[in-house]
Amino acid sequence: MPYEDAYKDVRAEVSIEPAEDAHWDGFRLTLPRVRIPRQDSVFFFLATVPAVVRSVDGLDLPWPVGSQPHLQINHHPDGTLLVRSDYNEAVLAVSPEWLAKDANVEGQDKQTGWPVVRVRPGTWRLTPDGRLLYESRAWDTPAGMN
Repeated sequence: MPYEDAYKDVRAEVSIEPAEDAHWDGFRLTLPRVRIPRQDSVFFFLATVPAVVRSVDGLDLPWPVGSQPHLQINHHPDGTLLVRSDYNEAVLAVSPEWLAKDANVEGQDKQTGWPVVRVRPGTWRLTPDGRLLYESRAWDTPAGMN
């Protein structure tokens, strides 16, 4: 009796849809316009900063993430984003709602549709007008992250 595999190889389709109307009440996340079809797998990514990593050292990431082992994005008290990177180059997609309308950016990310900014190694402050202000060289790797 021949073995039949009940599973099919189906090419994954990745789509990115920011949920701007999300609401967090402290215990529950409500996404009013999100509908999940029965046969689909859905991954949610929640970010506390308005930027995501799209590629590192020339390698695209399959979906946007807020950090990598050697790249962190945090809010800075002066209203900028503090970006610390040990990679030779990282490409960030930045929410157009956070950026100024006339921000100096390099283009748009294909998946998110957001403007992109390239970051070299070091510590930088990204301003809403798209400028990267150099803070210092790449930060020391925290213990245990070698």
